[in-house]
Formats: sequence, structure tokens, C-alpha cells
Amino acid sequence: MTHQRNGLLEGHGSHIEFQDLQYATGHIQRMYRFYMFLPEQGKPYKTMWVTDLEYVKKERDRCLKLLEKKSQKRKKSPGSKPLTVDPYHPRAGEIPHGLVLSSSRFLSN
Repeated sequence: MTHQRNGLLEGHGSHIEFQDLQYATGHIQRMYRFYMFLPEQGKPYKTMWVTDLEYVKKERDRCLKLLEKKSQKRKKSPGSKPLTVDPYHPRAGEIPHGLVLSSSRFLSN
């Protein structure tokens, strides 16, 4: 199995990637996924590679709607204060390489 072409899918909005796979029999299959990285959150939003473009579009729309809802909720709650980072913490400024399970363990992506 080899990769023939890949990149962003044009004409279908943003954040949809495609990948063409060629199998040993000569069959070429196009696969799609939704992928969006937000640096302020530190982790990507993505789906698995699938052959159904409509599924990927629905997942993209669902994720963007959810992020918009979260953003509005943060704006509405004036009592919440932003998280501050202790500059004396030994890991201050580092971005973890996985999802934090506890203070000492990470779950790799």
C-alpha cells in the first residue's frame, strides 16, 4: 500500500484532508478526515481516515458548532478567571506530549 496524493480538499471548506492509497492490486482508494489544531488548547481535533466524505463534513460541522458554543459560554460567565501558570513550576511553559492523566503520567496519542 502506498500513498499517491494527499493534502487539503479544495471546494469543501477548511479542515478536511484527503489521502489516496494505492493497493498492490492497483486499486486506488480516496480517504478523508477532519483535522484541526488549536494551539491554545494544545491538542488536535480529528477523525479517523474514512471513505465517506459526508460523514467527515458532519463531524467538522459538529465540532465547529461545539467550539463556538464553548466560546460563547466562556464569554457569558464573568465570574471565571483565567488559569495562571506558576512560573516556578518545573514544567512551566512546556506542552505535554499527550493527554494528562495525573501529575506524573501521560497518555500518548
